[in-house]
Amino acid sequence: MSPEKQLRIRLIVSLLATMIAAGIVGFLLLKYAVPQYYFRWYPLIPVYFTLLGGIMSAGMWYYSKRMPTKIVTVFMLMRGVKLLLTVGSIFLYYVLVGEQMVEFSLTTAVFYFLYLFVETYLFYRFEKMAKRIRG
Repeated sequence: MSPEKQLRIRLIVSLLATMIAAGIVGFLLLKYAVPQYYFRWYPLIPVYFTLLGGIMSAGMWYYSKRMPTKIVTVFMLMRGVKLLLTVGSIFLYYVLVGEQMVEFSLTTAVFYFLYLFVETYLFYRFEKMAKRIRG
C-alpha cells in the first residue's frame, strides 16, 4: 500500500472516529448532565455529520487525483455545500418535526463547527504530509 493511500485512510478514520466520539460524548452530556435539553432526534446529528464526512472525504480524494492544482478551491466549495446542506437539514427538521428547535439548532451548530475545525486540521496535515511524500 502506498504511503499516500495509508495517509488517506488514516485521515478518514481520524475524521470519522472524532465525529463518533463527539456523538457519544454529546449523547452522554445531553442525556445525563443536562437531560432537560436532550431531544429524541439527537442521534441523527452525529450520524449526519459522520456520513457527510465520509462522502466529502471521498470527493476530496477524487478531486485530489484529478485536479490537484484546484484542491483548495474544491475544499472551499465543499465547505459551502456543507453549510447549505446543514442549513437545509435544520429547515427540514423544522418542517417535518418542529419540536425543540433551539436545542436541535444549537447542537447542530456545535457539531458543524467541531466538524469544520477537525476537518480543516486534518486536511492541513494531509496536504503537508502528501507534499513530503510526493517529493
